[in-house]
Amino acid sequence: MNYKIERGREEINSTGGIAPGGQLFRKANIFSRVNGLIMSGVKGGRISHGGILKSMVGLFCEGRSDYADIGSHRGDSVFQESLELEKIPSEETLRQRMNHAAETITDVVRIDCENREMKAATQPKIQSKRESGNSFTDSGE
Repeated sequence: MNYKIERGREEINSTGGIAPGGQLFRKANIFSRVNGLIMSGVKGGRISHGGILKSMVGLFCEGRSDYADIGSHRGDSVFQESLELEKIPSEETLRQRMNHAAETITDVVRIDCENREMKAATQPKIQSKRESGNSFTDSGE
């Protein structure tokens, strides 16, 4: 069988990895905390903070990292439904919100790490049997 391959105007997008990614996001519930963050300079829009992050991570799942790549998913129901997006953001919205989110999320992660370190420092240290010198072996005495 012979095939004739011609260049067209259509763009072919593979969204096969988006559905499993969306299921993983739902089970892990990793974006719900982000929705509660207050980001300075960002007005609440029609797209939640979690929706913005899911859009970017969805692009990463496809091996894409350019903000402009989100444009190929506008009107893509598989991408939108798999990631449970309210709306697919424009390139400009994605870029601006991700820049603001980076600052806020970095601060949240830093504070969480400091809190965990503080909590670990205040926990009593438990010695293992080897450290305490106790042993279960019979010394023959």
